[in-house]
Amino acid sequence: MIKKVNFKKMDAKTASSLAVFVSLLLLTALNVLLNQEFIKLSDNQIDIYYTLISQILILGIIPILILSGSKINVVEHACIKPIEKGKLPTVLLIAAAMIFVNLFVAGINQNIINVFGFTSVNSAGMILDGVDKLALALFLSAILPPLFEEFLIRGVFLGAFKDRPMTGIVLSAFMFGLMHTNIEQFMYAFVGGLVMGVVFIKTGSVLSTFLIHMFINAFSVIMQYGIQNPSSPLGAFYGLVDMVFSSPLIYLALVGVCIYLTVKGIKKLDIKEPINMNPRDAAALSGSSVALIAGAITLGVLLTIFSFIWGIVR
Repeated sequence: MIKKVNFKKMDAKTASSLAVFVSLLLLTALNVLLNQEFIKLSDNQIDIYYTLISQILILGIIPILILSGSKINVVEHACIKPIEKGKLPTVLLIAAAMIFVNLFVAGINQNIINVFGFTSVNSAGMILDGVDKLALALFLSAILPPLFEEFLIRGVFLGAFKDRPMTGIVLSAFMFGLMHTNIEQFMYAFVGGLVMGVVFIKTGSVLSTFLIHMFINAFSVIMQYGIQNPSSPLGAFYGLVDMVFSSPLIYLALVGVCIYLTVKGIKKLDIKEPINMNPRDAAALSGSSVALIAGAITLGVLLTIFSFIWGIVR
């Protein structure tokens, strides 16, 4: 006889693990659906529909419904509150530095998988042929994903591990990497997830990781616009960045400085007051929590491995 799940009595770890598992399942289904031949959409349209559905519905509304159904205060649990004024400059410094750390890790990862004959399986992305398209791309890449991905991964999931932060930081970073479901993004998402996890715990605010995530994604969009529009001011900016990156000594020096600033910034974010702990957050990992986390990791690993193999054999 199947035992009925009592959502109202579900502890925070189980509810948060369920939210991540369900979200990953739905992201997979959405990916499959939008890649069917009968879906006659351009790359731009696919990017727009995928982002709106995945971010707002799958990573936002559904996790909120799961936590609310469990009678968990979403705002308190996910640490949705302003960043302390004294910590904001440090968070912004880490955000700026992580742009280049992220690019460095992505470059290493790309070089490694290329050795195996991997070619990108991602679409070309949006065609940024005007300022209006740039604004749309920034909204779709630098606002919505940081907002909803940070809410789910750092706020909801890591927020349930305030009593065991190191476990939560590593698990949430791994989940964050797997949630992208492709080998090209896994490594830098995992490394970035570790940094953002520590920042979340030390600031006690999910808005701090939203800022870091937003800086990284916004820089990526701006670079793409510069590539596609070389005669624009952002095209000139891209040319300057590319010139720096083409000089190994300058590039490595810049990355070294950014790693130093990131580490120094994290150390500076001293925890003056511990994050408020709800008794339901402090519950031990139940069998249901472990099963849901294992299920989400298994699904994410399989999808990531598939993207790697497909990128080699296709």
